[in-house]
Amino acid sequence: MDYLVRRATIDDAEAIARVHAVSWRTTYQGLVEDDVLDRLERDLDDRVARRIERLRRPELMCWVAVTPGGYVVGFADGGPIRAPLQGYDYELYAIYLLKGWQGCGVGLALVRALWDSVCQEGGRSMAVWVLKDNHSRSFYEHLGAQYLRRETIRIGSQNLEEWAYGWNNICT
Repeated sequence: MDYLVRRATIDDAEAIARVHAVSWRTTYQGLVEDDVLDRLERDLDDRVARRIERLRRPELMCWVAVTPGGYVVGFADGGPIRAPLQGYDYELYAIYLLKGWQGCGVGLALVRALWDSVCQEGGRSMAVWVLKDNHSRSFYEHLGAQYLRRETIRIGSQNLEEWAYGWNNICT
């Protein structure tokens, strides 16, 4: 499967929002209420507008995986850590791939591109939050992330457990 990983531009905002919505449905079906998943697709215009705002913020980093035909099949974004986790300065905010592109190295390429950006900015460590019941937790574990702690978050009307993982030295 041919693809290129590159820095996202404002022109990618709609494609990123679509990948995000579609990936949430395939990843969280059965974990998150259907109404929450439906809302992602219904509110696409709002999500595109928010994505444009995020892409304009210089402290945030977003990378996309693109086919030779220019079709965005995945993205990863991150930036300075949002909630303090001792010893961690950056955070992987989100990584989502279309289902057919999972398991073939695209996620790893996106994470490495993000890590390289963090290291260029002077960062050394990165954390990520993931739902405890998300099967993708094993992806982070496979990349050497260590379990840090857990919290309860609210999505829709559900209280769900989220786990923090971290890489304490991504620049070696």
